[in-house]
Amino acid sequence: MRFRQDYLSILSRTAISPYVMALLLAVWLAVFGNIPLWRSLAYVAAPVWKQNLWLGGFALLLVEISSLLLILVAWPRLFKPLATLLLMTAGLASYFMTTYGVVIDPGMATNVFDTDMAESLDLLSWAMIQSVAIVSIPPIWFLWSRSVQWKPFFRQAAYNLLAASITLAIIVLTVLFFYQSLTSVMRSHPDFRYQINPASSVYSAAFVVHQRWFSASREFHQVATDAHLGIDVDGLPSLMVLVVGETARADHFSLAGYSRQTNPVMERWQAEQGLVYFSSVSSCGTSTASSLPCMFSPLGRRSGGDGHAGEYESVLDVLKRAGVSVLWLDNQSGCKGVCDRVQSMKHKDLCDQDECKDEIMLANMKSLYKDASTESEPRKTLVVMHQMGSHGPAYYKRTTPEYKKFLPECTSNVLSECDSQKVINAYDNTIFYTDFFLGQVLEYLKGLADEGRASTAMLYVSDHGESLGENGIYLHGLPYSLAPSSQTHVPMMVWLSKQEVVQSGFDLDCLKRHRDKPLSHDNIFHSLIGFMGVSTSEYQEDMDMFSSCHLGAK
Repeated sequence: MRFRQDYLSILSRTAISPYVMALLLAVWLAVFGNIPLWRSLAYVAAPVWKQNLWLGGFALLLVEISSLLLILVAWPRLFKPLATLLLMTAGLASYFMTTYGVVIDPGMATNVFDTDMAESLDLLSWAMIQSVAIVSIPPIWFLWSRSVQWKPFFRQAAYNLLAASITLAIIVLTVLFFYQSLTSVMRSHPDFRYQINPASSVYSAAFVVHQRWFSASREFHQVATDAHLGIDVDGLPSLMVLVVGETARADHFSLAGYSRQTNPVMERWQAEQGLVYFSSVSSCGTSTASSLPCMFSPLGRRSGGDGHAGEYESVLDVLKRAGVSVLWLDNQSGCKGVCDRVQSMKHKDLCDQDECKDEIMLANMKSLYKDASTESEPRKTLVVMHQMGSHGPAYYKRTTPEYKKFLPECTSNVLSECDSQKVINAYDNTIFYTDFFLGQVLEYLKGLADEGRASTAMLYVSDHGESLGENGIYLHGLPYSLAPSSQTHVPMMVWLSKQEVVQSGFDLDCLKRHRDKPLSHDNIFHSLIGFMGVSTSEYQEDMDMFSSCHLGAK
């Protein structure tokens, strides 16, 4: 025992070169921090000799890239804290890639920046702590148990520059030597580059930070400055409620043909009250951070709406400028900038619980919406309700006991620990609860219309879908080009009161005939402008999903 203590004491006193330390830590990261990547690479079909060749190339690249990152922070007083942060980041990224099948790209980094405390706690688990400890604690202990040999500032800077240059040169030579093998694999599997840990996390975080706070090109643009309400028609005040669903995938809606009856209330409204379900709708992104701003933006997904929407006013700004009363009710982690310039209420203002159910938004709308029928001119109002919906991974938290129709359900936030059917049960319960919530919204709107207080309508559309373990993938947020349809095919439906049909001149049968027409979030901007009777040069009639179904339309 005494010998062991003396040995460890000598080790701790022996100074080590920062470049040797960087290399040792890089080897650890390459082996233990990139297990998700090694698992993915193992499934690539190739002859044994060829597979060994590009696996060797990948191994060298991983070591060299991590070494370069560590050399760049090789400065006294900075090296150990920043290297520790890098090791912890690698541990967390490895856990989420392994457990949920996600990749770390700028979109996922954006989600991390926008995640609130409640969402973070939903992801916390003993499995995460254990996984991060296994990957990160041993190298962190080694790092802090050894003293590092530093040189005077200018000599240190020169050595750092030399070491970084040599490492970069080795990276280039490795790529050139293994070029054919590496490019062949990367072209066939572009998602692999997002699994390189921790380089992908560092790049993605740096990209988001630059875009948000240091990009000189982020000029904010006004949109549709000529917007104004068209000629008013005598009648009731107009009220539309737009419910933005959360993480609802279309193929789990019985309205869309799902074998389970997850939408009994909406099916009744479809049969008896003219509700129209649109079967072929695509999201703008695969996460709330990308889809939500894009949904309300004049930019379509192909024009950069999923990445640059925050640089433009949203359709809510346009409607407000035209004279429409706009209210945003939030039971989520915020509106991602969409509602910054309109009246809004977030869930922390709505109740004093840790988490509110979506019904709280309806209760507050009832208290806020006032009868405008006595005003001299009809009033147009848009209320947006941003749901908690089916937000994962703790699906079981999104529903109350009376709406847990499908049992047993997964009650863990580590979905891979649950039987797949339990995960599906928990998720389907959230859809069943959303069906109930939408039914409550519709009952309220129909009541307003029947009482002659307002001409009402409801539009529901989800921001993105969700993976439930198919091919080992959970949750959402994959790059759009790699995402399965379960993350991009979303449900959408519309209901119009009889008063709205008559007052606005809608052909309801026409809407039903167009229910299978391909649509996307790109249609929302122009459809809301057209529905609210706003005139502007920015309006594109062919993008308005309602335009062809007005009586008298060509």
